[in-house]
Amino acid sequence: MGPLRAFSAALLFSAGLARADPPVEPPAYLPGAAVSGTLTCAGADTMHDLAEAWARDFRHFHPQAQVRVQRDAKLAAEGLTAIMSGTADCALFVREPFPAELASFKSQFGYAPTLVNIAGGSHATKSGTHAIAIFVNAANPIQGLTIEQLAGIFSKTRRS
Repeated sequence: MGPLRAFSAALLFSAGLARADPPVEPPAYLPGAAVSGTLTCAGADTMHDLAEAWARDFRHFHPQAQVRVQRDAKLAAEGLTAIMSGTADCALFVREPFPAELASFKSQFGYAPTLVNIAGGSHATKSGTHAIAIFVNAANPIQGLTIEQLAGIFSKTRRS
């Protein structure tokens, strides 16, 4: 198992965590030791394009490394299954891993997975998952809506 694969066996990318940490400017990436080998990512299809963009940027600094994104996986859980079966090195999540998923990983590998948070989650949702945004055309005269007003517009049952 190469160094890239050994590290990545514990890596889960997650875009749906409910924490609202303040934005942090990432430091400039300065490559250390040369990296080579293949890293395979699988999971949430809404992360595929982003993961491929990261791969292109990474390859700029490490031309001997290849990052593959398995586009046949659609759900985060499929990415974790791929890690567990040895067909992927990292899982692309758009939600928090469920406690049972974390326990299953730890049971198989003997350590907890490394989670790399890349975005915040849903508003006012404990252990929230998918972050949802409402975009409005700039010409729209509405200055703002409350969560209750949005619920009244978009939900089948009104939230009280």
